[in-house]
Amino acid sequence: MNKRRRLKLRILALIFLIIFIAWEEKSIQEKVAYIQDYFFRFLRSIKEFRKNLYDFLTIYKTLEEEKDYWRKEAENLYKENINLKLSLENMKRLQEFSWIKNFKIENYELIPALIIGRDPINWNLNFRINKGKKDGIEENMPVIYKDQLIGVIEYVGKNYSEIKSIFNPSFSIGVIIYETKDQGVIKGALDYMEISYLFSDNEIKKGYHVITSGIDDSIPYGLKVGYIEEVNKNPSYFLPKLKILPFFDFSNLEGVVICKKY
Repeated sequence: MNKRRRLKLRILALIFLIIFIAWEEKSIQEKVAYIQDYFFRFLRSIKEFRKNLYDFLTIYKTLEEEKDYWRKEAENLYKENINLKLSLENMKRLQEFSWIKNFKIENYELIPALIIGRDPINWNLNFRINKGKKDGIEENMPVIYKDQLIGVIEYVGKNYSEIKSIFNPSFSIGVIIYETKDQGVIKGALDYMEISYLFSDNEIKKGYHVITSGIDDSIPYGLKVGYIEEVNKNPSYFLPKLKILPFFDFSNLEGVVICKKY
């Protein structure tokens, strides 16, 4: 046992001697220094990686938070824009309705109404208004805007009514050309009107005004219908055909008045 112990001690002493000699010659010293330097550089790279990773995650989180913030801001601005548009539309409708409520024609009993619906395909042919039987509306009552004839009541519900406009092909009334006093019958033609039955021709010209003649039981005399846009004097026609346009665009119409009595 002692021999073994002495052998181990001798081996250890020999190893230390070899290490000491190598250390003195700086070969192990350089290797140890190299290993230490490599180890410390490795540790620094890990720390740098951790720092960069932390910075990246922090920046990413900040960008995500900023993105969410601006997304919410954009949504709020969009909602605010919609609300402003609705407010402007309501103000416009109220202003229009206020004008209609105050509109009067002597000896006429008028009922103001807002347009609440249109035919989606034929935008200007039929309108729906927010007044009906409970408001005293009846079929065939004339509908006007200022002194312009819009159409007549075609159907009456309890709380609403349907208007057949002067553009509707099934609409026809007796009219007079104001400047010449020539009489005829006007009919709707989808986006304009035409006088197909003209009883005389006294040098009718473009720009002349067309008004209601009063021969229809439900339509009073003197309401504006439109102006002559085109005079077609085709030789095949016995009398000229006249193209008539209203005095304003029906597309932006918000409200009307119904002539209950006149």
